[in-house]
Amino acid sequence: MIREATDADLPVVRELFREFMHELEDAPHRDDDTEADLAKIERGLGKGWHVLLAERDDKAIGLAVAEKAGTRVGYLSSLYVRPGVRGSGIAAELVRELVARLKAQGVEVLELDVSSSLLEKLEELGTVTVMPLGSPIGSGQGLQTLEQIRIIVEEASVPVVVDAGIGAPSDAALAMELGADAVLVNSAVALARDPGLMAEAIKEGVEAGRKAYIAGRIPKRGHASASSPTEGISRPN
Repeated sequence: MIREATDADLPVVRELFREFMHELEDAPHRDDDTEADLAKIERGLGKGWHVLLAERDDKAIGLAVAEKAGTRVGYLSSLYVRPGVRGSGIAAELVRELVARLKAQGVEVLELDVSSSLLEKLEELGTVTVMPLGSPIGSGQGLQTLEQIRIIVEEASVPVVVDAGIGAPSDAALAMELGADAVLVNSAVALARDPGLMAEAIKEGVEAGRKAYIAGRIPKRGHASASSPTEGISRPN
């Protein structure tokens, strides 16, 4: 059974969320402040946040957390299923229920901070844009989830917008080189010493990255391979 958590469920919500964060402790994009994140969830419970519990035999076995982050934007921040019941479709049920609730609120764009393995399911449920996070929002740490973004770009059939963590034009260029359709940038511009100049630089980074993606970069090799022509070059006798 999938249902919305209530204040009475806070003890089990805390327990599941801490288990979820413990599993992520080695992830490069993990935010270390588990208790602060949990406090936000508790404050949002029943006030615009969707905190869903999956239960079986009256025991909690899964947790999903999402919020409406804008007029048409939703943010899926947490999805956790206890190890003993993984592979039984619980995660898909949680996502299906979350997406249905968000769509009823007019959400069309879903920001992700979860595994790329959910991508196909999210598209089946009507997601029209996927927004993987580069690193924690506002951190300026760049693309710490590089391989995950690469996989999402390769597998997605909807636009991919890289969101959060971009701190410099080179970050934006790299995201576009990977094949992203766009980047969402705020802090890098708003907090720059010269916001106007930084905005221009990031715009040029986006353009350069997109051109590089279309042009096609050379494959990386583990050995030297000269490409300069040798024919028609005069050599001393």
